[in-house]
Amino acid sequence: MIIRQYLFILIAAVFLHSCAKDLEFNDLSGTATLKGVIIMTDSLSGIHQYRTAGNITVFLKKAETENGYLYKVTADAKGQYSFNGIDPGASYTIYAATDTGSVKYSGELTYKANGFKDGESDSLLLRPYAVNQNGILLMVRNEAGDRVGNTTAWVFNNLAAFQADSSAGKIFDMVSNIYGVSNKINIAPGKYYLRVMTKLGSVNVRGEQEVVVDQTGIKPVVLTLQPYTINRTGVELTITDINAAPINAAVTYVYRSGVIADLDSTYANSLYSITSNNAGIAAKYDISPGAYFLRTIKVVGKDTLRSKDQVNVTLNVVTPKGIVLQR
Repeated sequence: MIIRQYLFILIAAVFLHSCAKDLEFNDLSGTATLKGVIIMTDSLSGIHQYRTAGNITVFLKKAETENGYLYKVTADAKGQYSFNGIDPGASYTIYAATDTGSVKYSGELTYKANGFKDGESDSLLLRPYAVNQNGILLMVRNEAGDRVGNTTAWVFNNLAAFQADSSAGKIFDMVSNIYGVSNKINIAPGKYYLRVMTKLGSVNVRGEQEVVVDQTGIKPVVLTLQPYTINRTGVELTITDINAAPINAAVTYVYRSGVIADLDSTYANSLYSITSNNAGIAAKYDISPGAYFLRTIKVVGKDTLRSKDQVNVTLNVVTPKGIVLQR
């Protein structure tokens, strides 16, 4: 019986010791108070807008601590929070984070030892968090540098679809707000191509850009709109097989010399290449008028479909050309 009582006292002592505060720390046993209000700043809309954000959990930790926290509170509906028992001789960090469902925000405040006053109140700014999200931040401008609102950008992740110079094959739209800004958050990493074709008054304008989006990080893209004529000089190829079925991802190598086109076995001497989209369309615009020589190939398993063609491009005309690939 004596042994059992001794064991119970020993276990209780160990338990109480484990719950006691470390004597080296004076966390939340000081006399000072730190207050603040949470403010979310929207830097993705093209102009910094500020608004209070309530009902968000706010954490307090030692400034030198990487992980964990000492205490947490929930801000009220007006975004106000308060921590009591602060030791003025210690350093603290107050931090918070939230997820709006489309954009993640975070922010922190650091207070140095003996560097703050009792009852001091500060704004805890939550900004878009770039560490664990990605996206595109698009700004549309005219030639003068002014922002252009209410403009739709077509976004592609396939070069062949982008080169077709239409909205076909786009994966989503980005519409600029009144500040000329649009953003798309949390998208698949990869290369994206953006195009705007619209009118500013009576002037036809267009702009194109490309951007590589990483696993994390919000990439800014500035797209400048410039005048262009609808009567463009170009060529539109329709690539099919012998059954008139469109061929996707066929590559056409373009030459200005028929001799070079015939002798170029590796296609290394072509001016450029264009690739057909799902509709079998491959296009190139804003080119010089004249004769062009084309070599088109498509590898299908162990077979290679081929064609040699010539097209004469006229000034201010988009010239159509049908190409049939055969073994």
